[in-house]
Amino acid sequence: MFIFPLIAGFILQYLVDEGLKKSSISQRYKEWNAIFESDINADILVQGNSRASVQISPKSIDSSFKVNSYNLGVEGYQFHMQYYKFLAYLKYNKKPDFIIQNIDVNSTLTIRKDLYELEQFLPYLSHPEIRNAVLQYKGLDYRSIYIPFYKYLSHKKYYIEGLTSFFKKTKSHNDLYKGFMPHNRTWDGSFEKYTKEHPNGVSVELDSETKILFIKFLDLCKSKDIKVIFVYCPEYIPAQKMVKNRDSILDIFKTLSNTYEIPTLDYSQDSISFIKDYFYNSQHLNYEGVRLFNKKLMRDLDSLSVSDKRYKFH
Repeated sequence: MFIFPLIAGFILQYLVDEGLKKSSISQRYKEWNAIFESDINADILVQGNSRASVQISPKSIDSSFKVNSYNLGVEGYQFHMQYYKFLAYLKYNKKPDFIIQNIDVNSTLTIRKDLYELEQFLPYLSHPEIRNAVLQYKGLDYRSIYIPFYKYLSHKKYYIEGLTSFFKKTKSHNDLYKGFMPHNRTWDGSFEKYTKEHPNGVSVELDSETKILFIKFLDLCKSKDIKVIFVYCPEYIPAQKMVKNRDSILDIFKTLSNTYEIPTLDYSQDSISFIKDYFYNSQHLNYEGVRLFNKKLMRDLDSLSVSDKRYKFH
């Protein structure tokens, strides 16, 4: 009695999944496809949140060090989601020689509760790395994974897009270059609003599980001889002063850096961080800021290869 609706659900879900993977309704589909189709195989990976994805340029890395790099930055997510994305990458692609890991006080070791841009995960729930990640957020549950087509019942827009795209010959595309896309924006005023809402500053609440995953990630990299470099991208100075427990969080990264012998390139006190015109908000650089930052970052990465042969890029 239930076998025919079940079969129909599986077939319909397959059509929509495969169609969405070809769709450009989310700019993330092309990137997830590249991961699961083993098309990245980078020598150097960039990891982090949007502070990585809009600020650290694979084009600069490739041209400077004659390598193949890729930016795996996960916009809107802290290290928790970054970890599962890295596991997916590692399962289907060659291990990188180096990982440039963006760190910051405000988000690396925290966690959000909801699934930001959950549509990017919908066609890939058959992969255990994605399942394990999304089930720890609000937005998709076990029914979305184990009941055929259930995940699309509340997302008619993507159901229609998937079916339509399935019968097209086009492939998904986006404006990112190897996962990277800087933003040509002017100062948006969000920081001024934030300071009015928090006149006494803020204390960043860390997530213990995310910290455990971060250490697990460092252990995994060590076991696979993947060398990690911490990079703290420029951050608008007045924003840094608002975080009351900033020093104690930085101490965590310093301890990990010493324990795992990880070099750290910290640009939070760089001259760029003092100049508002280089930012479009307190956490993200605009085009000109990104250009200047990457020039400095490439120079400093090159100096690492000179001072320590273990981190030789070329």
